[in-house]
Amino acid sequence: MRKIAILLLFCSLFALNVNADKEQTHVDNHPKSESKAIFDEAKTAYDKGDFITAKEGFLKADKMGHFKAKRYLALMLLNAQGEQKDEKGAFEAFKEAAENGDITSMFYLGRCYENGIGVESNLQSAIEWYKKGAVRGDHVSDDAREALKRLGVKQ
Repeated sequence: MRKIAILLLFCSLFALNVNADKEQTHVDNHPKSESKAIFDEAKTAYDKGDFITAKEGFLKADKMGHFKAKRYLALMLLNAQGEQKDEKGAFEAFKEAAENGDITSMFYLGRCYENGIGVESNLQSAIEWYKKGAVRGDHVSDDAREALKRLGVKQ
């Protein structure tokens, strides 16, 4: 009887794990692979300078939950790629992406705070975001670690 109870518990936990995996791979019923494919097409257009196509793709990928899409939309706003420069809009987009865990956006958000891009300059907030971006410790966080080093902040 005890073995059956353990087996049932194991099966229940396995079923919960499978359902959790399905929830992670679907946002608005779109598989991650679909949002990645759309993002990749938008990134290719972006790299070629086709900002109209890139923006459409990034907007769609963002709506589907692709975590890098918001960062590229922010970069387009910041650099006037395909539309007017909008530093405040870029700041807001970087902030949303950073709050959702995008390490690179954490660096860009720190840069916005440090340099007053789309927001009032705030060195303490810049350092906080640089620190969050540096935590991972790999090549993705190199820019944040360099910013902290430049500012004389121990890591």
